[in-house]
Amino acid sequence: YTSGYGFPVWRGGPMFHADRVGLRVIHERIVELHRRHGARWAPAPLLSTLAAEGRTFRELDAEREGTGADAARG
Repeated sequence: YTSGYGFPVWRGGPMFHADRVGLRVIHERIVELHRRHGARWAPAPLLSTLAAEGRTFRELDAEREGTGADAARG
C-alpha cells in the first residue's frame, strides 16, 4: 500500500485516502510505528509538516498549481 498498489483508481490512491482519514491521524499512527519498529517507519518530513499545519495533500497540490488552498477546500 505504501506505493499505491492495491488502491483502485476510482478510490483515489493513498494520498487521497490519507487526506480523507486526516493527515494528523496518519502521522500519529506512523509515529507510533516508528517508536515500535525503528527508523524504517520515520514519518516523511512533508507529512509531518502538513499534519502539524492541519493541511492536506490536495491543498498542497492546489498551491503548487497556483489555484490556492481555498479552491482545494471547495
